[in-house]
Amino acid sequence: MARILLIDDSEDMGILVANGLSPYLLRQALSIAEAEQVLKEDTFDLILIDVGLPDGNGFDLCIRLNQDLRFKFLPKILLTALDQASEKVYGFNCGADDYVTKPFNPVELRARVERSLRSQLNVSGGTVVHGCFSFQLEFQKCFAIDCDKKVDLNLTPTEFRLLLALAQSEGKVLSRQTLEQVGWEAHGAVIQIRGVDTHVAHLRKKLGPLRSAIVSVYGQGYSLDVAKLKNKTA
Repeated sequence: MARILLIDDSEDMGILVANGLSPYLLRQALSIAEAEQVLKEDTFDLILIDVGLPDGNGFDLCIRLNQDLRFKFLPKILLTALDQASEKVYGFNCGADDYVTKPFNPVELRARVERSLRSQLNVSGGTVVHGCFSFQLEFQKCFAIDCDKKVDLNLTPTEFRLLLALAQSEGKVLSRQTLEQVGWEAHGAVIQIRGVDTHVAHLRKKLGPLRSAIVSVYGQGYSLDVAKLKNKTA
């Protein structure tokens, strides 16, 4: 059963949405601060975000969530009374997957939620290719592509998450703290920051000729050299 987080300061809106989306499991946060705490405690399949919140606005929150690799690919739907075309365009530019104006018909909201959940299911169960790496998301398997062959790298789930995060960063440096969140905290585990270095070292060994594609950036963290992935094979 899909789990949905509603970030809206109206308890009446919470009742309306809960009734309209039943039997999906809905949890409501009344502010951005409460939502951030809830996201540390629980996992969700979709987030509904009201634009007008008591401690900020949903546009900015949507941007911040998309900057966090733990939530970047989680569907986000903005709920707001702002119905100007420019506001809708801005919402999509902030990373929203959909934009629903208030007042809305609960039947329409449900249809939009189900569409976003289906899209997420298709993505999460598919295959993503970055350079010469092929990530099979459903089974957390990663293959190095060598001409027409695919070589299973036999990564652990944590190694899979770390390599996928580096690949998705498209060459940008990810701090050890970010990698810690992706590899462990988002899955309810805790590790010492320096433990990230140990796991990266193990990951490099498994990459063989591609090991040098993971670049250490002094004082910052790690990045993936995309150019090397285009020129080398395992």
